[in-house]
Amino acid sequence: MVKVQKIKFDKYFTIILAIIICVGITMIFSASSIRALEQFGDMYYFFNKQIINVVLGLIVMIITAKIRYQKYREFLIWINGITIFLQCLVIFSSFGQTVNGAERWLNIGGFAFQPSEIAKITVVLTLAHIIHVKKQDGSLNKLVQGIFPILAYIGLYVGLVLAQKHLSAAGLILLVAVTMLLIGGVKISYFVIMAATTLGIAVIGVIMEPFRLRRIIGFLDPEANALGDGYQIVQSWYALGSGEIFGLGIGMSRQKFSWLPENHTDYIMAVIGEELGFIGVLAIIILFGALLLRGLTIASKANDVFGSLIVAGISVIIFYQATINFAVVSGWFPTTGMPLPFISYGGTSTIILFIGVGLIYNVYSQIAEKK
Repeated sequence: MVKVQKIKFDKYFTIILAIIICVGITMIFSASSIRALEQFGDMYYFFNKQIINVVLGLIVMIITAKIRYQKYREFLIWINGITIFLQCLVIFSSFGQTVNGAERWLNIGGFAFQPSEIAKITVVLTLAHIIHVKKQDGSLNKLVQGIFPILAYIGLYVGLVLAQKHLSAAGLILLVAVTMLLIGGVKISYFVIMAATTLGIAVIGVIMEPFRLRRIIGFLDPEANALGDGYQIVQSWYALGSGEIFGLGIGMSRQKFSWLPENHTDYIMAVIGEELGFIGVLAIIILFGALLLRGLTIASKANDVFGSLIVAGISVIIFYQATINFAVVSGWFPTTGMPLPFISYGGTSTIILFIGVGLIYNVYSQIAEKK
């Protein structure tokens, strides 16, 4: 029988998250209204769909938080099996759908989603369990019994996601996994192997797909190809620059009038900068920083290593994803498909992130039980 628990909500984490979600819903409406009106004749089209995404996300968050997190260990084989099967469907079946040159979507019966988002949560749960077990039996820092099997597991998912031409998601999974290993107590010397592996994967990932090389060239000198591969960065700069300190005001963005691509998804931060200015952008950055710090505080108080690493893993997923998005929008990182957590429009990303938050509340609920 599945054990359930009474959910406890950390008030600081909840307040920060609620503010981020409210900002996201508001800015999705502002950024998407023109495009929604042109394409669907309804300026509320994306706004309404995101409300549904958030409601569905809250439902799965509560369900995830109710089942005591220790119980998930019993289903890890099934969770991994389903996750790997979904990745393979994208790569090898006719259900895989190509969008903007990348085949990372799975379309079944008109319902489209990105299995690579599911892989992030699966890897966090499984790695937390593996590290917990190997710390208990003392094999975590042994190459054959500890490090190599862990690297093989991480490599499996990185390879599957790379095969979907989703380099940013593969990089994020690798970065989160390395962070969890560092927190879990793996010797620093082993990170040289991981760093070399990461660099090798990045180089191979760029070589395999010419569009990535074009993006890097466009990133290095976007103004030299402002109508080609540098277009998104240049238009993002226009948006951020015109916002100055205090912004033009909510709803007053000019770049959302078909100038800035993906203005309600990956580049929504540029619209925030244009409408809310430097102050608004800084506030968003502070909110994500505060969410990370609160998440790591909860992780430090967890009842066991498994719970601690779950919370730490989810927290850094949110923070790293936000950081990459900030870097792309500001031109510090090549253009890549990385939405801003809880702010960018998107069903799969939003719902999966809520599952992650449910796991954080799950662990916190057991911390609160012992107070």
